[in-house]
Amino acid sequence: MALDAVYRFRNTPKEFKKDWLKVADDEVRDFKMIESLLGKLGYSYGDFKVHQGLFIAGKKSQNSLIERMALTYSPRLKSEDSGFKAMVADK
Repeated sequence: MALDAVYRFRNTPKEFKKDWLKVADDEVRDFKMIESLLGKLGYSYGDFKVHQGLFIAGKKSQNSLIERMALTYSPRLKSEDSGFKAMVADK
């Protein structure tokens, strides 16, 4: 989502883009950790329906910088760990 925001909202200041590229690094690191753990449990990231909501919300916020920033940051506030536990329990 962070890389999409940097690309989609190209008219933003350079510092904005640099900050969101750092967020993108975090997203990649988090994805690799989650994918590795899921693999050890016999699953992969795409096995769980819960992640579709993020992509649907991304589509809905594609034209609004304010909505995208709220969307991109709010999962981190809610704790990705609790979402991960819900995914594994739901499977």
